[in-house]
Amino acid sequence: MLDAARRDPLNLFIAVDPVAEAMAASANRARRERLDNVLFVVAAVEALPPELDGVADRVTVLFPWGSLLTGVARPDPAVLGSLVRIARARAALDIVINRSAQQHAADGLTAPYAAAGIEICSVERTTTVPYATTWGKRVGFRTDVLHVQARIGV
Repeated sequence: MLDAARRDPLNLFIAVDPVAEAMAASANRARRERLDNVLFVVAAVEALPPELDGVADRVTVLFPWGSLLTGVARPDPAVLGSLVRIARARAALDIVINRSAQQHAADGLTAPYAAAGIEICSVERTTTVPYATTWGKRVGFRTDVLHVQARIGV
């Protein structure tokens, strides 16, 4: 996320994680580099603050765990509803799940996602991790990932 914020200083990037410590190093780096277009929010996907409603042009879920993993892989209407709630119409949705978590991924994501207002554009297993993150390098190294690309609010 920090790389994207550096490349695109006119857009706001918001990181959300229920565990503050998981974002601490990135938050410290953003502060040191004076990246004013990055915001870190400590919240679970089921309890996103209302201030985030309708603000996202893109929602990216990278290597989820816990309830977020379960919610996107075995579609949970509450989790998908939270993602839809924070997005603007036609927002892009990118989900990347590492191999060790893929057993959670259900076949047939299209219908439950559509019921939540999300149109799946593609689902692919790939060895190319589409985002370079520290965590992604750890969990996606030399393995395949499941990459879901979709549109919200179509």
